[in-house]
Amino acid sequence: MKRILCLLGLGSALVISSCGPKKPENRVAPAGYQIIDLNPYGFSASILIPDSTKINSPLVINQQAGVEIKRGNNFDIIINTGDGEIADMVKQKALISAEDPKKVKRWILDEPAAVIYEQQIADLKPEVHMYCIMKIGTMNFAIVDNHNSNNEEPFKEENMKMMMDAAKSLMAEEAPKAAKP
Repeated sequence: MKRILCLLGLGSALVISSCGPKKPENRVAPAGYQIIDLNPYGFSASILIPDSTKINSPLVINQQAGVEIKRGNNFDIIINTGDGEIADMVKQKALISAEDPKKVKRWILDEPAAVIYEQQIADLKPEVHMYCIMKIGTMNFAIVDNHNSNNEEPFKEENMKMMMDAAKSLMAEEAPKAAKP
């Protein structure tokens, strides 16, 4: 009987220790992706983005209004944190739908915390955009495409899907511990 209780206790300990968020130090980027640590930019998180084998352009990270991560003309996202409207997808969809003169032609992806949508102004080329809300711990992150950065051509649907995959890969990352003197 003691052995059974011991085995049950050990099993419970293993199950409990395997639950919870993935440890970032065990995070491995799949082929074609790289992990970006966002701690230097004030966010205790990391994100997977396409590496140079997927998009043959240098990586650019800017910190102005949030953190912008850009690779070439096909990948450009901005990550912000906040509460209220920024973390309310119902409100965001209402704001997106109310944009004038841009009209939403269709919702390509419509999930409780993520949307990809196509907008168009009259006879101009349609544009595809994305908005994703990720809650990590007590922080709400809003990840959006930087639709002002691609001056040549609007982002395509496949670009948005790549950016949405990156947004959904956001996960908690502990800040590095300061070295002891």
